[in-house]
Amino acid sequence: MTDAPPRLEIRNLTKRISGRKILKGFTFSFVAGTRYLLTGPNGSGKTTLLKLLAGLMRPSDGEILYQDRPLEDWGSAYGKMVSLLSHELYMYEDLTGLENLEFFARLHGLPHPRNRALELLERVGLKFFAHEPVKSYSQGMKQRLAVAKAILHRPKILLFDEPFSGLDLRGTELLQETLQEILPQEDGIFILATHNPDLGWQLADQYLYLERGSLQASGDRTHFIEAKIVDRLRQKIDVGVF
Repeated sequence: MTDAPPRLEIRNLTKRISGRKILKGFTFSFVAGTRYLLTGPNGSGKTTLLKLLAGLMRPSDGEILYQDRPLEDWGSAYGKMVSLLSHELYMYEDLTGLENLEFFARLHGLPHPRNRALELLERVGLKFFAHEPVKSYSQGMKQRLAVAKAILHRPKILLFDEPFSGLDLRGTELLQETLQEILPQEDGIFILATHNPDLGWQLADQYLYLERGSLQASGDRTHFIEAKIVDRLRQKIDVGVF
């Protein structure tokens, strides 16, 4: 008998900010080995949910558990297992790509930080730009560097919030190729938040659709099509929700 794969569970989750209910109690279980597309119009609660799953916020009501233990019980150990790539890339622009990664590797207490930094620069296609300052990078190169930073410590839970934002077509293609190479496998959980499901489905197996802070639908790609999620997203664009 094999052990069940790790799960990241949401139970009756609610989040209020400044008296406004951003997320309205819902339950869901993310299972290791599955890649999730988190979609919905802007303002639906995607970013807030990712911050909660990353342990950067605490629920107003309900709870989040990893491997059947509440996040607060994990303490600092949970931070070593999760990584969130958000809209802000948090890079030192005057430092080189290598210097940035080596710095963050040292912060994580990784052995041989320079070797790890060089390994990841090669994996994300930036080997030949390792010694160039980040301020000279294109937006797509910065995004790929941010991906390398996100996976430095080999997290089990990888959360990406609109990673394709601001990229041109070539930058988007390069980032997709990079992500295909580095996404966690059977023991990891990957959640990609985007309001562009065409991009998301190239990386995901299952989806969640949020609207006005509530989980409206979830399932595989066939269910996504049957539930006409794309039509619902387009309607939100038409009425100016984006």
